[in-house]
Amino acid sequence: MLRSAASRFLVGLLIFSVLSGSACTAKKWPGLRKPRNPENQEQGQPGTGPETQEESGSEGATGEGASESPSQPAPPPPAPPSGESVTLFAESASVDFEFRPEPQAAAANVASVERSAPAGKHPRLYFDATELAALQSRAQGGSRQIAERIFAYGDKVSGSRNSLPAAEMAALPKGGGTWRKEGDRLLGVAAAYALQTDAKKKDAYATWAKEAMRRIASWSEWGPNHEYAVGLDGAHILFGFSVAFDLLHSEFNPAERENFARRIKQQADLFYKETQARKPEFWTTSYTNNHNYINHNALLNAALAVEDVYPREAKQWIDQCVRNTELVMEIRSAIGDGSTNEGVMYGTYGSHALFATLELLHEHKLADHFGNRWLTQHFNFLLHGSLPGFQRVVSYADGHGTYGHGPRHLLYFLDRVMRDGRPTWVAQRIDDALGRQQPYGKPEGSNLLFEFLWHDPNIEPRPITRGTSPGFHYFEDWGVVTFRRGWSQNDTFFSFKSGDPAGEAVWRMMLGGDARVAATNVSHSHPDAGSFTFYPKGQDFLAGPLYPKPKRTALSNTYTFTPSFAMAPPVPEAGIARLWEPKQIRQIGRLDEIGQLGEWSQWMGPIKPLVKAAPNADIVAAVKAGDAIFVSGEFGDAYPKQVKKRGGGSGPLGVQRVYRSALLLPEDLLVVVDHLETRGQVGTHAYFRGISSPNHPMEWKASGNVARLSGSGSRGHEVELYYPKGLKIETGRELMSYEDAKGDNRRSVKNWNEIAHSSVYARFTNPEQSGAQDYVYLVRPDGTQGRVTDVQAGDARGLVLTIETANRVYTVRIATDLRAQQRQAFLGFDGHVRVDYQGK
Repeated sequence: MLRSAASRFLVGLLIFSVLSGSACTAKKWPGLRKPRNPENQEQGQPGTGPETQEESGSEGATGEGASESPSQPAPPPPAPPSGESVTLFAESASVDFEFRPEPQAAAANVASVERSAPAGKHPRLYFDATELAALQSRAQGGSRQIAERIFAYGDKVSGSRNSLPAAEMAALPKGGGTWRKEGDRLLGVAAAYALQTDAKKKDAYATWAKEAMRRIASWSEWGPNHEYAVGLDGAHILFGFSVAFDLLHSEFNPAERENFARRIKQQADLFYKETQARKPEFWTTSYTNNHNYINHNALLNAALAVEDVYPREAKQWIDQCVRNTELVMEIRSAIGDGSTNEGVMYGTYGSHALFATLELLHEHKLADHFGNRWLTQHFNFLLHGSLPGFQRVVSYADGHGTYGHGPRHLLYFLDRVMRDGRPTWVAQRIDDALGRQQPYGKPEGSNLLFEFLWHDPNIEPRPITRGTSPGFHYFEDWGVVTFRRGWSQNDTFFSFKSGDPAGEAVWRMMLGGDARVAATNVSHSHPDAGSFTFYPKGQDFLAGPLYPKPKRTALSNTYTFTPSFAMAPPVPEAGIARLWEPKQIRQIGRLDEIGQLGEWSQWMGPIKPLVKAAPNADIVAAVKAGDAIFVSGEFGDAYPKQVKKRGGGSGPLGVQRVYRSALLLPEDLLVVVDHLETRGQVGTHAYFRGISSPNHPMEWKASGNVARLSGSGSRGHEVELYYPKGLKIETGRELMSYEDAKGDNRRSVKNWNEIAHSSVYARFTNPEQSGAQDYVYLVRPDGTQGRVTDVQAGDARGLVLTIETANRVYTVRIATDLRAQQRQAFLGFDGHVRVDYQGK
């Protein structure tokens, strides 16, 4: 449930001291929004959510060395003599902050003057002829490494006639999304042509590009059908074609210039008319969707490339792009934390186009969005959204586990805005990690020009260390907390998500009927509130899905439920038959459990029923002391209230509260405590998920109260249930997407070794949950010692755990009744957790 302006924010007070009398050090820490409590919601005063901070010095050493070697889990200060106690941290609430204000008008400087492009003057999109000479000089100097990659790409493509587009449309693929590469290749070869000074090579690039453009210009549509022609296929081609027209302009004869300019106008007209239609394509006003930025970016490049030839039309196109970008950046300013609900992969895809648009608007004095607060925070999204080693990314939205476009060029762009040095350093680390796999960028060729243009050799790379970039980060709008012990490939990484489907700011706007988000969807989001990921010492362990189809809550490390009555399948029987072989439906999901609102569609939604149901999830607390963190989230309102019955009608699911707390101790022991409240009997299912592939096979096995995940060099990571004992544990394997099953495996997997990635699970089931119930799990990485020796769960206000490791005994108190008075009584302060320990 979204907070009103009077909602309360919580600031944590972390105490790290020996209680025998040594001096205390204290630091304020943000807890986050307090979620709705079914009884007696308390109201605070309005205010602004604080940025997540970390305890001074808690991240350890700084300097280059800290970023190069893995950080071992750092214990707290030396254990006191037996019998004396240390408070690891105690998080309390004492300060109220204002809620984020409603989005205001964009703070961009938008030009309103009439334009007149110099007739026939090219290049002019991203630089002019005078600036080109300086760029060619830089290609031999400070940006030589990038230029060499561009020239290698130009040599590769121009040296093969097989790389040319098809001369006839009939020879082109029929599937959507398959034509985009033609525009991407043009961008790469055009970049090579512009920067090359060797006449022979320059001529080879020009010869290939002109022939490619002649062929593409002859196609009646720039997509396999009209939908794709005014969608991403057409946009990629228009973008590449317009940039190539600008950069190679001097190579064309008059007839070619006229033909190419006319074809640009023809395609740009299609996009512009779509934006003015009574029933336009969704992307035209979906200001948080990558299609919007990509298609408008193509239109803006086209407009500026031919504005001297078609000035009236170009002005209309430019005005549309300026207005659109104002709205895009206005909403992003409201988001504020640098995130996008589309996730890291689609975030980089959209930013590839959006940043090019921002560059053009700035370069041509049409608008200046470089001071936008979302833009200044977006580096954090790319940085903290990466997994150890900078090769993969968190999967809280659709993706393939990697970046979508780049992201080297995006990082260089951000460093030009930030003048910080860390984005440049990260770009170099990604180059080290992925350079051999992706020598010409991802996707091939499309980023090369911008990687060169946005690289500033005068910015000194500043290493990412625990001092320059603390590893604990909270994305307030996204509802995601990430933590890592260091920045090497072998450092522990943990993340937790409990946020709204579109992110907090946009979701509030959608629920409020704001016209700016009337066409917004959450297609690439996942129904995964309450889920987490865990990579101890950088090793694969608990992970979310990649690109699930259909979207399912059960694919994430969170809860599903079974009502007390016989439920109707979440997908109609006819739909099941279309998706999969009905007898093998378990390969893509169970039909006897209910996940969160928005699941079981190819894209999360449908959006109208989802907005009507108004699901909500909140981060409640996120605190850190030394090398321990505590995060909690409330997400019971993410589940449907009513469930369809088999045979007709509907009944209440009965889920009232789902409150999850996660405590990561310095030894890399992860304690997961879930507090569930239901009305009547409900079946509960807690999932713990890993990802298996033919090269890195993983498998769960259950014994007693323990589920063990083995494979890929691990002797076995474990999840042990400590309370209540005796739950049923099932293990198995499912597809993340029916599209992953190809060939003989289509509609029914016959050989799992032919599936690139599958999701393996341990499923802990309580078939008779009723009323309030706590669940305690200890997630124990391979080689880590620890056990829960006592659980005191009789107090309705919270529970107390005793946890023993090799050298310490921890006493953990976690409040589950979120009313301030009850937390104060249970913990001794108005917080959510207290952790003390003694030496053994």
